[in-house]
Amino acid sequence: MKAAETFVAKMKNVPVFAQAGGEVTFQAQAQAPLDLFEEAGLAVRLQAIARLAAGIGLRPRMSVRDLTDAVGGLPDMKGAPMEMFQLLLGEITIQGEMHAQAAVAIMAYANLIASGTFLGNDGFGKPGFQYIFEAGYGFKVGGGYRAFVEVNFDNPRRLINRYAEAAVIKMIALAGQSTSPEQLALIRSLEAPVIIGARLAYEIGELPREQAGERSVAIIILEGQRWLLKRFLETGSNSTVQWIANHLLTSLNKHMESKVSPYPFSGPLEVQVPPNIANDVNTQLGRSPGTPLSQTDLIAYLTGKPLQTLLSQSEETRLILNIFQTAFPGNPQTSAGAIFAYTGSNTNPSGLLAGLTSGLQAYAGQQLNTPAFKQAIQQVASGSREMGVILQNGLIPALEIAASVALPYVMNQGGYDRTFVREALSSALLAVVGRSLVRIFNGITMHIQGQLGGLLNGAANQLSSPAVVKLLELTGPTNRYLIRPLQAGFREAAVQLADFIPQRAFDQMLVIFTPIDAGSTASFVQNLRKTDWTPRADNLSNVANTLLNILLTRATTFTSKIIAVVLQAFLEVLLQELRDLIDKFGRILNEAWEALRNYIRTVLTEPLRRIIRELVGQEISVLPPRIQSLVTDGIDAAINSLLPGAVLDPIMNGLSKVTLDPKKVLDTMTGQGNFPAFTDYLYQEILQQLQRSNLNLNLSIKVPIKLPGPLNGPAFTGGPAGFGGIGDLGGGLGNLGGLGDAIGGLGDAIGDLGGILKGDESLGEALDKILKNAGLGELIPVPGGNPQIPLGITLTPEHMVRAIREAVPVRILQSQYRSLRSQAAPALQKMQQVAEFQASIPHFVADFQINRSSERSLGIVYADTLILLRPLMGQRNPSVFELLVHFSGLRKPIPGIIGTYPQISVVLDNCQLPLSTFQTVWNDNGGIQGRPPGLVLRRTLTLRELSGGTNTIYTAAAAPYLGKVEAATQFRIQTNPPLTK
Repeated sequence: MKAAETFVAKMKNVPVFAQAGGEVTFQAQAQAPLDLFEEAGLAVRLQAIARLAAGIGLRPRMSVRDLTDAVGGLPDMKGAPMEMFQLLLGEITIQGEMHAQAAVAIMAYANLIASGTFLGNDGFGKPGFQYIFEAGYGFKVGGGYRAFVEVNFDNPRRLINRYAEAAVIKMIALAGQSTSPEQLALIRSLEAPVIIGARLAYEIGELPREQAGERSVAIIILEGQRWLLKRFLETGSNSTVQWIANHLLTSLNKHMESKVSPYPFSGPLEVQVPPNIANDVNTQLGRSPGTPLSQTDLIAYLTGKPLQTLLSQSEETRLILNIFQTAFPGNPQTSAGAIFAYTGSNTNPSGLLAGLTSGLQAYAGQQLNTPAFKQAIQQVASGSREMGVILQNGLIPALEIAASVALPYVMNQGGYDRTFVREALSSALLAVVGRSLVRIFNGITMHIQGQLGGLLNGAANQLSSPAVVKLLELTGPTNRYLIRPLQAGFREAAVQLADFIPQRAFDQMLVIFTPIDAGSTASFVQNLRKTDWTPRADNLSNVANTLLNILLTRATTFTSKIIAVVLQAFLEVLLQELRDLIDKFGRILNEAWEALRNYIRTVLTEPLRRIIRELVGQEISVLPPRIQSLVTDGIDAAINSLLPGAVLDPIMNGLSKVTLDPKKVLDTMTGQGNFPAFTDYLYQEILQQLQRSNLNLNLSIKVPIKLPGPLNGPAFTGGPAGFGGIGDLGGGLGNLGGLGDAIGGLGDAIGDLGGILKGDESLGEALDKILKNAGLGELIPVPGGNPQIPLGITLTPEHMVRAIREAVPVRILQSQYRSLRSQAAPALQKMQQVAEFQASIPHFVADFQINRSSERSLGIVYADTLILLRPLMGQRNPSVFELLVHFSGLRKPIPGIIGTYPQISVVLDNCQLPLSTFQTVWNDNGGIQGRPPGLVLRRTLTLRELSGGTNTIYTAAAAPYLGKVEAATQFRIQTNPPLTK
């Protein structure tokens, strides 16, 4: 139970569960009611289950042929047991529903209920049994199945009559094949008594005490009459005896089909008696041959010489008549005659019932316990185990309880109350009928489990169908991410559920449905009088523990195999939620970026002018200083003419195409925020996107040059008349050594230009040669104005980003960053949740892992923890015990190394035992040969620390190198007086 609660707690710790919307609890119940006239059977309910999110119904199919085939394949069901099963099928109606379920849930449940009643009531409706078995696993994904079967008894009284008669007849047939004649006679004598016992068990259980007496007398006498007539028919010495016995038996059986009252063997015959039969009867009775015959005459004939012959040949006839000797005193003929003469009008009914009870008690208490009888029963029972159980554990106990308990109760003797009597009788009848019902439930369950794998695997294959997807989305939009985990979960559920309830559980059910051990009826009745005693309590506990162990072990197996894919699916859910929040933040970011671009347009002109002016200066730097001075005044005007249309507009158009990644922006905002990282990302992103769009602005700037004269004038002093030459410009270049001197200087700077200019060029010709030599192109004449020098520069993305950096103050970006970060809070919180969940996945997967290194079958790791509770050695005080707990593989911690310290817990009845109260021994096996070394904890326990009844010790340890190991054990303490705690 503690392991179950631990598993549930572990489920609660996984964040996926928090999304399930259901409350997880662990519930366990095991009970075995024992009153077939109220409720009898078995109920084991175990579940750790959350509210179901969705279910997909999958319906197995099963026919009566499938059921008989399944039951026929079970152990001990060949031959007579299968014939009995077929008889049962003829007396019952089976209905119900079976379905498998592919589920979206967190669940681990197993319920096994098989209970019913012979009487209709509010809980059951019609007489019969209900069988419910359901099991399932889920960890957000999974599957299960449920079988509800209702077996209705069409006529419980007739069922008991037919079943008891058929069982004993088959046992007699088996005895004829395997026993001596003497043993066969003893087995034959069982027929009437055990049928009487079974019928009395039903009638006394159903009827009020006041009505049960008369009914009991009728049953005993009717079955005695029937047995005698059958013996006459089977062993008749002549045809007359056989004809008479057959006729009377036919009439009696017809009466008994509808009535439980004495049959009057009197009055005229309803059939024509063959002449030879009539003559034979009249002759033996000393009458004339033609005398008309009545039923009384036929009885008188049979109880004469034919009865004497039967007694001489049949020991079993004597045994049966002895049962009636006290009620009908006299010799055998007299008693037999009185049996057939009984009509229910006896003047002393209580005395008659007492006499019949005495006869049954003598047969059940004395005859059945003789060595010869016991040996005969054991011999025939060895021929068919199942039929032997029905006889020894059902029919004979029914007779013994009817004689020693039920009939005294009817006569108001023995101090028995109705509840006790009904439970005692039900215990016997449960073995007679209930075992075949268990076979039905066994066959149905195995058939469903056989189909379950295909159904769940088929469901996994159909998960992509629109109908399933729609169903999942109706239960929650996030469930659309569960398709892949669902497939894994369904397939693993198919493996875990295909043989969930093992055959040994049904074997235990058979034992529970057989409460009385052979030969132990008296001790059973004695124990049943104890209010705190439950028949087959150990077997009931075994069934519950079997299911619990399978439930938890396979739940852990199931979870360990699919938890990774489930957690990944849940991570996808969180990631989608994060993506939605990032998209929302992205829209906010786009608006902020648009506002920033609008601001940039208003402040970008001046930084751009400076950068372009710098680039132009680099271009004209190749010219002689005197030439540079002629163009400087015109540069700014030329740049201003280009800025709006040729520079600013293309840049802003390029910026409008720049998109910012909201996730990368959010990454700069985690924790306390990182504004430098934000600005670095912003400018780097602008640069990279402008580069990818190849936004390089090739600008052609035409700068005017001021000249001292016309272009066709001489370049040197002493040129044509009317012109002073270049030397006259600005004080005359001649004063600076003449143009030739300047040219010579330029030649020194850029090459042998002095060899290019001849000295007789015009001003225009000389400048063209200078510009071409500098790589700047030819002068551009301007009619009516100064010529222009063509300058070509390229404004690159790097220049543009530099201009933006210079244009936008840091405070503006800081303000925008703060605003964006406040609006990013939901996305930032979700990012943190995703990161934490992603980091925790390996931990949760490891926590549910199975120890696959063990050679044992797959199970929870806690199998290697041992708990021992034993008397303290050398201590005479019986109230002191030693508790020893051994964790194999647990190593002594290394001082100062945190990861080496294990976590250890020992709990007694939900109360933590302080570790300081234990003696600790490391690297020890507790003195248990074969145990690997580990940690041993020892301490004493006294009775004062224990509870009366069941106590539970649970222990667990966890270490990084070992994982988690745990174990639990239960024990009972019985003291006089009882313990109180």
